[in-house]
Amino acid sequence: MGTGGHLFCSDAFVNYRTAVDRGLLVPGDRYLVATVGSGEGATFVALVFEH
Repeated sequence: MGTGGHLFCSDAFVNYRTAVDRGLLVPGDRYLVATVGSGEGATFVALVFEH
């Protein structure tokens, strides 16, 4: 899967889908996502979900 650049608010979900498509996750695996936004109002977000 190729992308044209950052999707900012959906990067984590695009990366998750890529991992699933490549067979890197199996049911029950936990997936950690951490992201940092830059610029004014910079943010940090982290989440864990189960495949």
